[in-house]
Amino acid sequence: RGDITFDTKELGDFVIARSVDDALYHFAVVVDDAQMGITHIIRGEDHISNTPRQILIQEALGYTRPAYAHYPLLLGADRSKLSKRTGDTSVKSYREQGFLPEAFFNYIAMLGWTPRSQREIMSLPEMVEEFDIKDLHKSGAVFDMEKLRWFNRQYLTGMPRDEFAKQALAIMEEAVSKRGLRWSSETGAHLIEMLRERISVWEDIRILTSEGELDYFFREPAYETALIPGKQGSPESAQKHLNALLQIVAGISGSEFAHPEAIKARIWDYAAKEGTGAVLWPFRFALTGLARSPDPFFIASVLGKDTVLKRISAALSALAV
Repeated sequence: RGDITFDTKELGDFVIARSVDDALYHFAVVVDDAQMGITHIIRGEDHISNTPRQILIQEALGYTRPAYAHYPLLLGADRSKLSKRTGDTSVKSYREQGFLPEAFFNYIAMLGWTPRSQREIMSLPEMVEEFDIKDLHKSGAVFDMEKLRWFNRQYLTGMPRDEFAKQALAIMEEAVSKRGLRWSSETGAHLIEMLRERISVWEDIRILTSEGELDYFFREPAYETALIPGKQGSPESAQKHLNALLQIVAGISGSEFAHPEAIKARIWDYAAKEGTGAVLWPFRFALTGLARSPDPFFIASVLGKDTVLKRISAALSALAV
């Protein structure tokens, strides 16, 4: 804010205590700061009006005046002062949603400050090394939840795989079990990299699971028969392609089935010849029972050869009814 001046005549006689032994805020904070040896007071601009009153009390008591600086307030999405009405202000709630402390701290530090290196992802020692109060912004910074999620995602993707897997598996097991599904640690382990690519906070795993997007990894899907062929196919074409896929999959070795690209290589020539949409839609639907899902070759590699053959056969049986 630069230099700020006040006409002290406008302050009038302000109250500093309710009684001899009951001091109010202005008097108490001045005495406390002096006894603590505070030399610099950096606080929000909503305290600007308090500062001249506190300086007058300091002078009256013979205290040394600290250096003051006032920074802009954090704003909600509607650019009003951040509050419980305009956004969640409880740090605990962000932890409960799965935001990492270091990511949250990094984001908050960048609100209203741009380091001269222009970097965004920084550790605390790096921030301390680069911080200069002169680089604080002059206007209030808007608290952006999507930007906070972006920061958290950077920290999640940079987390060592073993550490990420340990926490992700614990959350996934709890969420899968809560849906009444049978948990498989082996299946869960295969989903770690997919989750790392898709989530921004730990809570996203619970949301994905609660919405049924992982169900087909832990139980047999239910089929809405009319959807198996897809928009580009018919029940007859779907039966033709699923029968062809049944033969192709049966010929893929167990070692190849551990790799999505190997499965794709064995299926792709047929799919390209017959039409990728016409072939891969019923294949995906047979595996998941869903119109939308991750890459079907990845899903097949997680489910394993025997389960894939079983589900293709189940989809064919549904079409035959």
